[in-house]
Amino acid sequence: MAADCPDDFYGAQISLAVDRAGTILAAYVANATARAAMRLYAITSSDGLSWSAPTDLGARGTGVGADFPAVAAGPRPGDFRVAWEDDGNGRKAWNVWYRATVNLGASWSPAVRVSDRGVRRALQDERRLPVPLRRLLRPDGRRPRC
Repeated sequence: MAADCPDDFYGAQISLAVDRAGTILAAYVANATARAAMRLYAITSSDGLSWSAPTDLGARGTGVGADFPAVAAGPRPGDFRVAWEDDGNGRKAWNVWYRATVNLGASWSPAVRVSDRGVRRALQDERRLPVPLRRLLRPDGRRPRC
């Protein structure tokens, strides 16, 4: 936990999208031990009852780790885009990242850093994301104070 943030502010989070074929992709952040940095994972399901094994999407983090995942379905079945923020470059250096898959997560594009200007500028840089992800990542336009 960041010293100046309330307890559990950076709790596990999840974002879902459904493609044209009805397949669900969920991106979520979680850690395996208390106070460890969050990692970003993706899972898929065709029915919402059984899920694929988690795929680690390679988010980095030094304190909080990955957070604020957002998912959008692309124009074709199996096409999904994921964006998130992480503090992999330091506590005050939150960056926005983006990856895509066209085959239900069997493979992913390399992570692209959309923002490299720190926590105060990351919201501005999110405008460079595809519109559905931009709306999902920060639908209220607010940013945490931490």
